[in-house]
Amino acid sequence: MIGLTVGFLSFLFSEEWWNTSLGGFDWDQHFFYLESTRKPILEFKEFPFWNPYYGGGMPVLENPQVKFFSPTNLFSFFLGPIIGLKFSIIFYHLIGTLGCVYLFHNVLKLHTIPTLFSSILFMFCGWHSQHVFPGHSQFFSTPILPFIIAFLIQFIKKQKPIYCFLSSFSAAMLLFEGNIYIFLYLNLFLSLLSVYYLFQKETRNITFHIWKFLTLTLLLASYRLLPEMDYFFQYGAFYKADSLSLNIINVFDIFTNSSQHPFLAFPIPNQEYRWWEYGNYIGYLPFIVFFSLVGFTKKTDLPFLILLILSLSLMFGNFHPFSPANILSQIPGFSNTRCYARWGIVFVFIFSVLTGTYLNRLIAKLSSSGLFKKSNYFKLLFFIFMCSLCIFLYTDIRRKNAKNFKDIFIYPAITLDVSGKFETYASFPSYGADSSLLLGIFQNKSTRDSYENLLSNKSLPAAGDENYKGEYYLSNEGKIEQTHWSPGELHFHANLPEKNTLIINQNYNHQWKTRSDHIIKNVNGLIGIELNKGENNIELYYKSNYFLLGSLLGVIGLLYSFFGRFGCPSDK
Repeated sequence: MIGLTVGFLSFLFSEEWWNTSLGGFDWDQHFFYLESTRKPILEFKEFPFWNPYYGGGMPVLENPQVKFFSPTNLFSFFLGPIIGLKFSIIFYHLIGTLGCVYLFHNVLKLHTIPTLFSSILFMFCGWHSQHVFPGHSQFFSTPILPFIIAFLIQFIKKQKPIYCFLSSFSAAMLLFEGNIYIFLYLNLFLSLLSVYYLFQKETRNITFHIWKFLTLTLLLASYRLLPEMDYFFQYGAFYKADSLSLNIINVFDIFTNSSQHPFLAFPIPNQEYRWWEYGNYIGYLPFIVFFSLVGFTKKTDLPFLILLILSLSLMFGNFHPFSPANILSQIPGFSNTRCYARWGIVFVFIFSVLTGTYLNRLIAKLSSSGLFKKSNYFKLLFFIFMCSLCIFLYTDIRRKNAKNFKDIFIYPAITLDVSGKFETYASFPSYGADSSLLLGIFQNKSTRDSYENLLSNKSLPAAGDENYKGEYYLSNEGKIEQTHWSPGELHFHANLPEKNTLIINQNYNHQWKTRSDHIIKNVNGLIGIELNKGENNIELYYKSNYFLLGSLLGVIGLLYSFFGRFGCPSDK
């Protein structure tokens, strides 16, 4: 499998994958996100709680797409945000490959051919590559999924705490990498699975193990989960939910037509989120194999078949008031998820598990029938046939899903003609991407031209505007000096003849604090600080209220992992 992964990633031998060439669409935004957590740590020696570089400043931990203390952050520390983010694709593809082999072969005990078939199906399906092309880096960590499930199964079988920790930590890593969609999908489906097993007396213990996994996952992910929950309950979600519904032909086209490239896309009428969101090419062969072997279904497969059908129905979207997608939209966290076609990766994962299981049962059936023992010739022909299926599947999927990688990083790195202290600009020159944020943060500049709506302030004064008075100023006459600037901390000194108000040209947020008795207030959406007559020393800083609590819960989770009782109530 490693060889197949290297073959699939052959585009990495291109120079643009190892230099600072830039990509179009969302690549700029996600390079920028990564730099917004790298820069404060390495250049200013502070936690990256606040990102002042666009839209008037936005919280970091509360933004579900931002990576925070994840492997990709580590890569960016050594390689920079551009090469670091590119390298994360290699890293997670290799992790996914190892995870598939471990899950299918070592844990589910599938033979080599079913392992190969299912691994190819999940790892090289169009869902991964269609998000690589436009730079949706929040999804790059999705290949962790096989390891999460493999460790969970091992925990259920062996009841060793280390497996629960590995499974929960891997699941929490999704949230650390900004992959909130797969985090929500995973927790929802495992919760539903636990409910199913709860009503089956012989499998009730599985329910308790899943609940322990879910509890530990939430504890370990708390330092990200709590700030995000606080933010969205405080301000609401600004993303418009997907209202598009698809029919069965549209969904079938998603799996059988290549649509990772916007100019080679298979069009779906009234689509809302561009073509690549509606493509997850696996081809016709997996469906032929699945339906040919569906007769090998056993009672133990029933919950997975139910979840398979549910994931498919969720892809259809909001087609009825009682559709699963519409019901799910009433639940906080799922209420503003966009593009129901993204559920396609859940379908492919369950589909790959079931297809591999059916293939394995076919091999076991033929072996027990004595055909393999009686005729080595038949055994050889069958082996050649199965290998041919795997080769065809890999060749077909690679031809469809890896063909456009060479067209991603087509823009050379450029620099802006600005320098000096931190300032806000209306926008930066476009170089072809959907945003132009990265080159500003490299030069310690900000832009009000934000790409998303988290506290975005489109009317923020910027250099060149008539109402722009600088990055800080007093509401009345007087002089004030800035003595320190960093992304999340601002110091000022003033000696004033009368009371005044300091206005800072960044978004007000209730988590801004001072180390003095000065009062912070909202002044037309900006930060205002009431100053006293006489000498004022102001130390303003931003700190996430729930980071410490979330971190404490994470420590409790670690202690629970290794010192808690992991057996079920009925265990002896």
